[in-house]
Formats: sequence, C-alpha cells, structure tokens
Amino acid sequence: MNNSGFEQKRFLQKFKEYISLFLYIILILAFSIAVMDILVFSATLFAVNNKELYSKIFVLGIVFILIIYFSVKVSLSIIKYRKDKLKLKEILIIFLKNRISGILSFLLVILLVLSVIFIAKFLLEQNYYLIYKTLK
Repeated sequence: MNNSGFEQKRFLQKFKEYISLFLYIILILAFSIAVMDILVFSATLFAVNNKELYSKIFVLGIVFILIIYFSVKVSLSIIKYRKDKLKLKEILIIFLKNRISGILSFLLVILLVLSVIFIAKFLLEQNYYLIYKTLK
C-alpha cells in the first residue's frame, strides 16, 4: 500500500490533511468573497449612479471583445491556410463559403425554432377554443 497522500494509515495524519485542506478552502472562499465584493460593489455603484455611461461602456466593451475575437479567428484561419500553401484568393473563397454556410445554418435553426413556437401557439389556441366551445 502506498503511504502518500490520503492513503496514510494513521488517523491523526489524515485528520491533519483534512483540516489543512478545509482551512485552505475556507481561506480561498473568504478571499474570493472579499475581492468580488470590492469589484462587484464598485461596479454596481457606478452602474446605478451613471446608467447611461455604464451602458455605453458595457456596449463598447462587448463590441471590442467581439472585434478582437473575430480578428483572432480570421488571423488564425489565414495563417492555417497559408501554411497549406493556399493563395489569398482561395483563402477568401473558403472563408466566405464557411461564413455564409454558418449564417445560413443559424438562420435555418432560427426559422425552425420560430415555426415550432408558432405551431405550438396555434395548437394551444385551438385547444383553448375547443375547450371554451365544449363548456358553453
């Protein structure tokens, strides 16, 4: 039997390890709560006192993150295709095909979800109407 970690034979050694693990978790929890209180409370106060400015900063932050994300994705795609010895024109064609395919797939999913919602709403309305007519 291995005598490392939690496989030790003596109860007091196991108990000491459990206590140290417990104290570590409690200390990290307290530290996390303190840091989050400082960050979240200050952000909340700023948002409540400056609603329009906070909204603008939030939207600009989201737009900035999206621009960085898509720039990195495009750059990595171009680098990958350049390693495969493809020309820029071929890379653009592949890139546009993939993006158009993704957009069309997204729109198809949205259309299917909307049609399911519409059909469910229609069936529920008809069911309600039939129940209303049978009770009268």
